[in-house]
Amino acid sequence: MKIRSKEELIKKLDTSYSWRKKEMSFFCQLVPKSHPSIHGYYHARAAVLCFYAHWEGYVKDGSRYFLTYLTNKSLRIAKVSEEIKTAHILHILKNTSINLEQRAHLINQDLSTSSQCKFSLSPDIIDTKSNLSFEVLQDISCVIGVDPNALETKRIFINEVLLGNRNKIAHGERIDMNPDYLDEIYQNTKMCLNSFDNLIRNAIATDSFLSP
Repeated sequence: MKIRSKEELIKKLDTSYSWRKKEMSFFCQLVPKSHPSIHGYYHARAAVLCFYAHWEGYVKDGSRYFLTYLTNKSLRIAKVSEEIKTAHILHILKNTSINLEQRAHLINQDLSTSSQCKFSLSPDIIDTKSNLSFEVLQDISCVIGVDPNALETKRIFINEVLLGNRNKIAHGERIDMNPDYLDEIYQNTKMCLNSFDNLIRNAIATDSFLSP
């Protein structure tokens, strides 16, 4: 995948974000606000799975697009922010079977030549663990160098409502799901997606991935 400019990256984000919002809205509209029915209950359960899928999917896509963009810029390691540089080093440690002394040598060598070496981080390092909790989001945010504190107020919603209900449904549990509760989940999921989208777009606009 080639993403060489901010414009190409924004286009990728727009495309991924747009169809997800449309599908979430469609599922929400399947559940009538009045005269609840058994079919509405089934649709509500499916809607929750859809909302979670797009939460995980957009965080994964957006983060991977962002890393692809950074890698394709051919930046020197010395030019990237400390957060992203740390992710680069941790990736080296994770993907090697050498002993501790050899790892230390490899890191020192990497840092000492940072003015010459190019930054490169595979998008595959982004791992939602198929359970995108707030804590997993924090790990991903660390890798791409953004601050997830804007989503701190949604920690309980992400962990207990969005992810919690998704897991219960996926594991065959029966849960109460009335139209008002579903709409609340829908609105909060949209806010979470919007907040994460803003984090990436702000990083792009301000070049926060660069070293001061």
